[in-house]
Amino acid sequence: MSSRLKIGIIGCRMISASHIRGYLYLPEKVEIVALCDVVPDSAERRLNNFVEEAKNRADQTNSARLQKLWQACNRERIQVFADYQRFLDLIAPEARVMADACQTAVAKLGSKTTSVQES
Repeated sequence: MSSRLKIGIIGCRMISASHIRGYLYLPEKVEIVALCDVVPDSAERRLNNFVEEAKNRADQTNSARLQKLWQACNRERIQVFADYQRFLDLIAPEARVMADACQTAVAKLGSKTTSVQES
């Protein structure tokens, strides 16, 4: 099980339900370990939906292996965050490099766009 890709989701509103359903089709390949949303109730609601869906799938399968993987999707194993900076620091420090690079690129692009518009 340790070879599964660990997934953290930032933004737990509408589209996240589709992403989670997709990940639930791949229990041998991925594991959701964290959810993050600036509205804590959104992250908690999505967590509750995810745990319930995983439980339903575990109850409906004949595969002991898949049943075990879906049963492992519980509240104790999934962290919930309201601050994406903290999420990145604790869950995905390697993603911090990418996030910082994206912010830098946007800042540079924004400043070039502003100077072009001023001309």
